[in-house]
Amino acid sequence: MNDFQDRGPVQQVVYRWDGNHGRQGTGMNAVAHSCDAERAEELGRELGPLLWVSGAAAARPSVVRTLSGDGTVLLVRRWPTTDRGGRPSTVSHVLVGDRGTLKVRQCLGLAYGGWGSREKAESASGKQDPVESAKLDALALKRLPQMLDRLPSVNHALTLTAAEWLRDPTQRLSLLMEEKGHPGWPDQEEVPLVYLGLFLLFGPWLEQQWTFATYDTADSHPLRLTSVPRWEPDTGGSGPLARVRGGRPANSRFELWAGSELVRHVLSHPEADAGVPQLTDELRGGAALDWERRRARLKEILGTDRTPPNGTRIPAPAPRREPQEPVETPERDRDPAPAAVASEPYATAYTESYAEPYTESYAEPCQEPPPSESRAEPYARPQTPPPPHPHMPPYAHPHA
Repeated sequence: MNDFQDRGPVQQVVYRWDGNHGRQGTGMNAVAHSCDAERAEELGRELGPLLWVSGAAAARPSVVRTLSGDGTVLLVRRWPTTDRGGRPSTVSHVLVGDRGTLKVRQCLGLAYGGWGSREKAESASGKQDPVESAKLDALALKRLPQMLDRLPSVNHALTLTAAEWLRDPTQRLSLLMEEKGHPGWPDQEEVPLVYLGLFLLFGPWLEQQWTFATYDTADSHPLRLTSVPRWEPDTGGSGPLARVRGGRPANSRFELWAGSELVRHVLSHPEADAGVPQLTDELRGGAALDWERRRARLKEILGTDRTPPNGTRIPAPAPRREPQEPVETPERDRDPAPAAVASEPYATAYTESYAEPYTESYAEPCQEPPPSESRAEPYARPQTPPPPHPHMPPYAHPHA
């Protein structure tokens, strides 16, 4: 049963440069809001530098998902603009809701194309009405099937980023958006596809909040996922950071092979709950293990024939169905007990020992710097699982 009527309202706040009147330390002021003014100012102080994108590469819109100190979800759409003096600035439209209303998958659907308009945000002022949750869900629901269809196009980026989180689930990830793209690597509009694929792969297994910026000029913010045009020296103030760029890695590593196998599962079962069963069922709690033990367990899980008992095969994904009305997304889409699901046999079983885990970071450019839910999924897929991206063949056995 659809329970939209039981969901909390989504408040909205618009922040613009207001000179010395801003109370967030950035000059940004809540110029329009549906909540009370004090709450809007409090949220502005918490968002702080996330309301501002600076630098020569700042002239791009972006979306940020973060959480306030009390656990409220803040979904921010940022546009480049100019202040009254004609200087470069940022205008932000913030959606404010609880984690059961602004769920991760819904936020990713909204990030894929955004919402609202810069012109309205630039002119908004005074008291506003809350945003209807059903309208946001309908917008996200309309986009998610297309996002699932396009996941194979970012297969390579998914494999590289998944490998980093398999090796160290506590890391923040920074994706380099180079001007000359690589096959299988996202452009700015495709970044939400990578984030969605990672969410479908890991789900609650990481035991971390799902926070992200689809684009920024710095990866120093305490967000789990960020995409930037260049890398600056990392001060380490926001925790461990793995920086990932396009292109093929110089050598094969176990986590790359494991990542490619799990990505393959996601591409074959995008209708399943967030979090592949190899992690959420068979390696539950594995994010807290050290890498040696986690790697050993992954070898056991991924290196065997996983055909279900009695030769039972996985049914093909159901044909796409166009929803007649918004359908409630699963509870597990919230930020941090999946039910069991059968898994397909793997294309390649890993049987040889691997070298010590890779510990070096990717080279930087020269001089540039949660409750259980149903397995039912409204976002169905075509009958035949998509093939790997033609430019990015599946990762081979590291010693092949």
